[in-house]
Amino acid sequence: MMADAREDFSLRPAPAIPLDYPCAAPEPGQMTEVAPELFWARLPLPYAGGHVNVWLIDEGETWTVVDCGLGGNDTRAHWQSLLDGPMGGRSVRLLIGTHGHSDHVGFAGPFCEMTGAAFALPRAEWFLAVARKAETAESLLSAALNFYVHNGWPEDECRKALERRAKSFGRYGPLPASFRRIADGQTLVLGGLRWSVTTSEGHSLEHAMLLASDESLLIAGDELMPVASPPIGVQMYEPEANPLAEYFDRLARLEAVKEEVLVLPSHGSPYRGLRRRIEQIRGHFAKRLAQTLEAARQPATAYEICRTVFRNSVARGNMTIAFGQTLSLVNLLLARGALIGEAPGDGGPMRYLAATPAAKLDELTVAGCACPEER
Repeated sequence: MMADAREDFSLRPAPAIPLDYPCAAPEPGQMTEVAPELFWARLPLPYAGGHVNVWLIDEGETWTVVDCGLGGNDTRAHWQSLLDGPMGGRSVRLLIGTHGHSDHVGFAGPFCEMTGAAFALPRAEWFLAVARKAETAESLLSAALNFYVHNGWPEDECRKALERRAKSFGRYGPLPASFRRIADGQTLVLGGLRWSVTTSEGHSLEHAMLLASDESLLIAGDELMPVASPPIGVQMYEPEANPLAEYFDRLARLEAVKEEVLVLPSHGSPYRGLRRRIEQIRGHFAKRLAQTLEAARQPATAYEICRTVFRNSVARGNMTIAFGQTLSLVNLLLARGALIGEAPGDGGPMRYLAATPAAKLDELTVAGCACPEER
């Protein structure tokens, strides 16, 4: 049944019904109660999106916190304001990271030092954060050139992309010396509620969500944001990965959760309308898959496909992120037999050709899909 749910996702129409937003956003340095013993605060980010949400669970004498923001003094100042103000000076017993990206755990080390909290996250996300923090331009150069040039990038553009990535190296502060693993199927007791941990590849290697046992609350991280669909990208270290297949599996499993669950995303506002949002996300990726096949009517490199499918993102300087997403589309279509990879004998870049008949392209295009970043 799971395979069937994944296979026909692209043929489902995306509903036009809007989501429900029941909570007012907190002011800087403040928090908003979204459910008994659970509070919402926001930390600023210096790039698109503007903020990351953190979730504060009242444990009586202590707190549990989910995610903690970027490394740096600005984040420290915001946390100090929260700790001294609405959090009442109480200690934090546990910091949970939904995944290892810098806007979620970049401040983990200093936060645990400030509060005495233990640090918990999925094992693969710990090692992802360790690897990302250790990156340098020199360590990335060889792998990046091989990855990008093999996929059709001009070498000079590859080097510029690497320079842009180097600007993000400082977004991780020190990491804690150790962590507690959370894993798929585990149960945590937080704030008087039992929460089940679910993990999956998709936006990250082992992204965690926390679902309250009564299905009233879902801490969703970056997997179910209310407006933008999550970036699902292939990384240079695993060029044949198929994270979209994993992500669609997760969406199929989430359809069993109550529609009235309050979804708590890491960016944007809490909302109700889980299945509506799932269908919108499916519609977004259906459009992207159709555009990928259209761009490969004639043999094309992944670089060429990216500049066609994500032309607005590329124009805004987001080529690296867009390229990772392009490869996730390409790899899914390769796995389904809808795309054929052709390796030239001269050692040149891989080229791709659509194997799906032209008539099928129309079936993959879903009207009304949520795709704000490319409008």
